[in-house]
Amino acid sequence: MHSGGTAGWTALPPSGHSAFTGCHSLAAVGIPLLWLAVWHSCAPMPALFEIEQRMERVGKELARQMESSPKAPLIQALQSLRGIGRLTAITLVAEIGTFSRFRSPAQLMAYLGLVSREYSTGLSTRRGSMTKTGNGRARRAVVESAWSYRYRPAVKGDLAERLEGMPAEVQRISWKAQERLHGKYRRLVYAKNKHKNVAIGAVARELVGFIWAVAQFVEQKAS
Repeated sequence: MHSGGTAGWTALPPSGHSAFTGCHSLAAVGIPLLWLAVWHSCAPMPALFEIEQRMERVGKELARQMESSPKAPLIQALQSLRGIGRLTAITLVAEIGTFSRFRSPAQLMAYLGLVSREYSTGLSTRRGSMTKTGNGRARRAVVESAWSYRYRPAVKGDLAERLEGMPAEVQRISWKAQERLHGKYRRLVYAKNKHKNVAIGAVARELVGFIWAVAQFVEQKAS
């Protein structure tokens, strides 16, 4: 329920359900607590319509508060990357905070659990699946974004709008990400016959490097 004003926004889940975890971290980017409660697996149509309206209101409220957030420039810049929209950018900034605390993309990859396990036997070392340790919410957001790089590089639609007014360096990083990550996906799936999920994991790992590069540019410019 809403007690009045954006700062007092809370919600209680239905009986038998737990509230979404992690929403409190939105406070890290200057956005009040918002419980995004959606239970729709067996909901009747009127309830689904109400949920859609509620989510639309929440999206508008997040957009309004993002504009006044001290992290607004970073959130906007991250949206220059294909597959990263407003909510994904907010999630990444809320979960990671200051990107400059990671001295390299590899450190951020490790923090998100997007590095491979290593198995050593004698003189040989074998790489396994991703560790999936660290921040799960941010990792899932990156992996979801990585699926966008299945498609050929292009700047159109929402991405074209998000790139308008962005610094030339940010636009350069965005385009380089499209070319490199799409190429990597095609090589793994079509040349090496890897499963699509394996290819997306590899794409997500490299996408973190481009996220780190954009964040470094914005944070260094602001300092």
